[in-house]
Amino acid sequence: MTTTLTEKTFAQLLTASGGANGTCVNAQGRIEAAVAPAFDYDPISKAARGLRFRGPVRTNLLQNSQLSLGIAEGTTPPTVGSATVEGEDCSFVTFVPGLNPGYAGARWRSSPYAVGAIGLSTTYTWSVYVKLSRPLAVGESMTVYYTGTSAMGSFVIDAAKSTQFVDRFTRISVSGATPNVNGSVYPVVHATGTPMASSLTVWICKGQLEVGTTPSSYIAVPSTTPIMRTVDQIHIPNLQSQSWYNQREGTICVRLSQVSNLAPASAMICGITDAAGANSRMLLYFAGTNEIGANCFDRGAQLAATSIPGSAAPVGQVRKVAFSWKQGRFAIQCDDRPAVSVGLASLPVFTNPTLWLGHRNNGADPIDAAIQDFVYWPKAANATEIVSLTPETETITG
Repeated sequence: MTTTLTEKTFAQLLTASGGANGTCVNAQGRIEAAVAPAFDYDPISKAARGLRFRGPVRTNLLQNSQLSLGIAEGTTPPTVGSATVEGEDCSFVTFVPGLNPGYAGARWRSSPYAVGAIGLSTTYTWSVYVKLSRPLAVGESMTVYYTGTSAMGSFVIDAAKSTQFVDRFTRISVSGATPNVNGSVYPVVHATGTPMASSLTVWICKGQLEVGTTPSSYIAVPSTTPIMRTVDQIHIPNLQSQSWYNQREGTICVRLSQVSNLAPASAMICGITDAAGANSRMLLYFAGTNEIGANCFDRGAQLAATSIPGSAAPVGQVRKVAFSWKQGRFAIQCDDRPAVSVGLASLPVFTNPTLWLGHRNNGADPIDAAIQDFVYWPKAANATEIVSLTPETETITG
């Protein structure tokens, strides 16, 4: 059984739920609301990125997060207004020559209705989408940050960084912000460096404030009530009733790329468990070190566990990962590395076995990734075969 995961092939094989209040990038490069299954595209090239798993539950704490209203402040306030740009309702600020630079001189801030509550000594990540009307000249710069309390971090757009923000909205994020007081924060944009040589307009939309050390996919908050996105849940139930499933052996290969390493513990790539729990299980995952690992349990007793040393890779890199199993052998492999194989005295005894993709057992240990291909063979690839295995491989000898 093999498939390239697209909207057309998904429903033939898998069942989806969850992802409530989530978003993804559509084929036109725009962010849109999407529950599971969400198929994601590159916002610039419009190339398909695959089936999107958006990681653990996250909540956007920023009220009225679209940021379609703003306020001009400072000793020489800039021009501020609302607009619809590239289909996005947003706020804009225009800085012209003669305005005083710096926070005190000329700044945009979100409306009083777009604030987020924060707590002392909690770690946050904030983000916002920004677009510039022109590249910045040498010496010009813009500072984007959330304020209302200190220690929230900032992002400076200078001449070297500005090109990516011209002609398209680009997300800015700052992670690891740990405020030193309780209170509320809101986004701010102001000019820094030398005064503007010519008029510059900045469009701002889609802010997010969340607890955690990395940004997650955008969650829209249309009112003053924070919104939570639930976990994407993808699975195939009752494998024992599927004609293609072999209860004695098998191989699974997945091609995917991580969007972030949201979870500090294991993040599931795929696996098979009991329907009601994971006492019996075979799982393939990214460990906390981001290395590839796998384990096998039978009714709570560990039968096998292994990992591939040094297999961590940068976020965004397309990976090929695979594992195979049969009595006597449990093997895992990734990219072009040699397989790692351990003994397997017996196979797990499953109760209503269920295949999970991107998580296990109703949303546990979810991954933040895009899965491009998922392949199952009813035969266990040997240590040589599994290295050359790809989603396009037709037959496994075993």
